Amino acid sequence: HTESGFTLEALDLQVDGYITKPVDKKRLRSKLTALAKNIVNERENIKKSKILQNILDNQSGITVLTDFTTIEFASASFFNLFGVKNKEEFFNRFGGVFDVFIPHKDYLYGKTKSEFLDRYNSAKDEKKVVSIAGVDGVKAFYVNIDPIGIDTDTLYIISLTDITYLQEEKLKIQYKATHDELTGSYNRVKFDELFEVEYLR
Repeated sequence: HTESGFTLEALDLQVDGYITKPVDKKRLRSKLTALAKNIVNERENIKKSKILQNILDNQSGITVLTDFTTIEFASASFFNLFGVKNKEEFFNRFGGVFDVFIPHKDYLYGKTKSEFLDRYNSAKDEKKVVSIAGVDGVKAFYVNIDPIGIDTDTLYIISLTDITYLQEEKLKIQYKATHDELTGSYNRVKFDELFEVEYLR
């Protein structure tokens, strides 16, 4: 190789510097130490990312780390909910994280980050529920959102717990409480409730 050949090869390898002849052994040792530290740090970051992904994948609920625009990490159960394999497939199917929440008066939703977070923060704990259409149909999830600051950006850990069965049971109980079993029409309790509303109007 010529001197210019080494320079071009170093640039191709994205080396952040090189030493010309005659070789200064101190400078060479310093440069090699810095490069070795970078390699060790990169490997350590990859290892930590794999550990974090493994932790998320082994949780019983659905967890996603997001800024609501991108997804940093997500459990396998999050991707399975939508029948996708990874972030890229998710964003090919949905424009953003907000697109998965079904707008409904009884559930949290929002078209923007601030709208969704405002509704979430003002909701009572028992009302922090979202409706999501996944590959297995529409389901209800209790949602918990915790902000974490990283550098200047804020990320959010979103945890989803499937409460579809509980919601269905709640609706059955509400129906039984307000309807006659034999006829299926409103009972006295519902009549009194509707009468009160109409009377006050």
